[in-house]
Amino acid sequence: MKEDFISYIWQHQHLDHAVLRTTNGEPLQILRPGFLNTNAGPDFLEARIEIGGILWVGNVELHVKTSEWNSHGHATDPAYENVVLHVVWINDLSADEYPNDRLPLLELKNFVTPGLVTQYHSFQEGFRDIPCENQFEEVQEIEKATMLEKLLIERLHQKSNAVLGLLEENKGDWEETTWQLVARYFGARINADPFQKLAQRLPIRLLLKHRDNLLQLEALLFGTAGLIPNEKSCSYVNDLRNEFKFLSHKYQFGNNSLRPLEWKLLRLRPAGFPTVRMAQLAALIHRNGNLFSTLTHFHSTHDLYKALRSIQSPYWHTHYHFGKPAESLVPLMGTDAINLLIINAAVPLLAAFAHKTDQSVFLDKAVSVLEELPVENNKIIRKWKALGLRLNSAANSQGATQWYHRFCVPKLCLQCTVGNAIIRKSAIGSFKLE
Repeated sequence: MKEDFISYIWQHQHLDHAVLRTTNGEPLQILRPGFLNTNAGPDFLEARIEIGGILWVGNVELHVKTSEWNSHGHATDPAYENVVLHVVWINDLSADEYPNDRLPLLELKNFVTPGLVTQYHSFQEGFRDIPCENQFEEVQEIEKATMLEKLLIERLHQKSNAVLGLLEENKGDWEETTWQLVARYFGARINADPFQKLAQRLPIRLLLKHRDNLLQLEALLFGTAGLIPNEKSCSYVNDLRNEFKFLSHKYQFGNNSLRPLEWKLLRLRPAGFPTVRMAQLAALIHRNGNLFSTLTHFHSTHDLYKALRSIQSPYWHTHYHFGKPAESLVPLMGTDAINLLIINAAVPLLAAFAHKTDQSVFLDKAVSVLEELPVENNKIIRKWKALGLRLNSAANSQGATQWYHRFCVPKLCLQCTVGNAIIRKSAIGSFKLE
């Protein structure tokens, strides 16, 4: 048993009020359970409770066991002097051992329907990825839709904070922040970290000096990534090596390159290999230049798609690796890759800019873009779909992703609208709720 469940029972009063008694046998009537205290001190404040016909007004303290009153140091803490009721799940002390015989004690386990407890334990002790999956279809659609909407905004806020943290590291430079964000998500999940490292070692303002020369952009990226072969090869590879040698000397890079072993290929489709994605990233800079403006001041989602669709240089139409021709043409940057870039880079950037400048139009733009994008296809979303959750856009799938990580993984079912509805339903029928 956990204290959060006891708090949930008390706050929502899932109790058999008709037979409530203190451990001394006095009849107890709860007129007001009090207000949940999120700061230090007693758990519920300003409760109104009638015990044995006498009205008590004060605070309520909750514990799993009675003995925790002493072990938590409340006996000598002035903050607990106005506690009028001690609520525990189980009383583990005899009458002689009770630390304060003037403080009424309520042992909850005697007044809670067994179905409520069974359902709670089912959620907490089960091995399901989504604890309520067996009862999920029983919950009304409006409650599920409410969760998706609320958690989309929470996810945008969370991602916005991550961007603002990066902005602070970059001393308020939106362009540099955008570049690092875009580079990170060009690497997708597997190579996100080395791509971000690459962007941090190659400032966007340096790259923009060479925007008109795609070969030099590629030389800077591939060279700093540590991926240009040392041995002589075809003219393209030799030109890359020579350009990087010249530019690294010009800008005094020193030993600034990443190690080749930092780049991962395992579990990657060839079209997602870092070499191909890097060539597409160079093409993106070559074509657009100002990435911050591209990702925040577009007129339509269609325009954003066009700006982000990067066509790599000819060598990378026929190669996945340096010096090893592909058996067939290398695919161009696909719609799914662009969708993920918009969801993970453009949308958080819009949300962060909206927060920083207090211009809600950019947050509206972020939500609007997500509503136009299709539902994502990943392991988490497939779990939700299998339960029948209605997902119509990337806005929904982002909310569902947040739902999974925020509530399902840590099993915070008591704080979840759907989990709460299921637990609440298990309390109805055994006794009338007040």
